[in-house]
Amino acid sequence: MSTDTWQIAAVVAMVASLPLLAWAGNAEALAGGVAGGAVFTVGAAALTVLRFAPTEED
Repeated sequence: MSTDTWQIAAVVAMVASLPLLAWAGNAEALAGGVAGGAVFTVGAAALTVLRFAPTEED
């Protein structure tokens, strides 16, 4: 897949994790909050790596 496709997938995963982050304040949903945080963090890391990845133009 192209870098653009990976960036779009990372953003979609991060946005999808936001409800899990919102539920983190609820003690029963703490595991969901942790999972959402993990997805968001991995997505942010992926976007950072992809931002500085060499492209076909480089």
